[in-house]
Amino acid sequence: MSSEDPRENDASDIPRRAPRLSSDQSRARVLASALSMLETTGLTVSLEHLSIEDLIRAADVPRSAFYRLWPSKDLFYADLLEHITIESEPSETPFDPTTLDVAAQTLQSNIHRLGTPDGRRAVTEEMLRLAGRRNIDALTASASWRDAFALVATINGVADPTQRENLVRALKAGDERRTQIMAAQYTQLLALLGCGLQPGVTAETLARVGARIIEGFAQGQMRRPDLDSTMIMRPGLDGEPVAWHPAALALWGAFQLLIDFDGPARATAPGTTKPW
Repeated sequence: MSSEDPRENDASDIPRRAPRLSSDQSRARVLASALSMLETTGLTVSLEHLSIEDLIRAADVPRSAFYRLWPSKDLFYADLLEHITIESEPSETPFDPTTLDVAAQTLQSNIHRLGTPDGRRAVTEEMLRLAGRRNIDALTASASWRDAFALVATINGVADPTQRENLVRALKAGDERRTQIMAAQYTQLLALLGCGLQPGVTAETLARVGARIIEGFAQGQMRRPDLDSTMIMRPGLDGEPVAWHPAALALWGAFQLLIDFDGPARATAPGTTKPW
């Protein structure tokens, strides 16, 4: 009878090699790990702070697999930027939920004013004052928006022309999708207000103008918060002075030229006041 310990031959004690990953699995792991690391560091104009060796360890893929997928760091960075662009697409709306709630609450509490063009103009003004301020506060506090802003600044640094074109194409497609979502929301909002659009103006125009104003002020506020966030006082709904964020004031200045406050009658029942 053998005195050999049977556990010495237990196959479960024999180290097993990790299953070989496909190229698609390796790529997905690396890109997911990069996004996770950037949640901590943030995206800068350069991606040099993103350690490839740390990334390979975090993704738990072989170094050979990484360099087979991306023979150079530049190729990896370009692929990562395109991945960030796709992953950052809005699932439902470019507006944060609080901005939408502020707009809906303003409409609800002032629905009795919508019977005249002057009333519709006043309610629209108040809605843009409150929702516009909330929107720019949310935007400047958003890490994903700051990453997107930095992303645009990296495009010219992508050496490979094909990948640079792919990145530009992805950014344009994302911008167009966001525009269409906002245009649909503005269309619903105008119907609730009982307003139309001036001749030659589309809901897409409204969406693009609004986005450019808010984003432009957000960029300026990052550079000089002491200037671009200084409130401006002017009469509000009841004639008393109220505070306006400069971005909201610029938004109102543009929108009152684009919106027809003598537009068609409200197409929605008075109790239906939240378009989103």
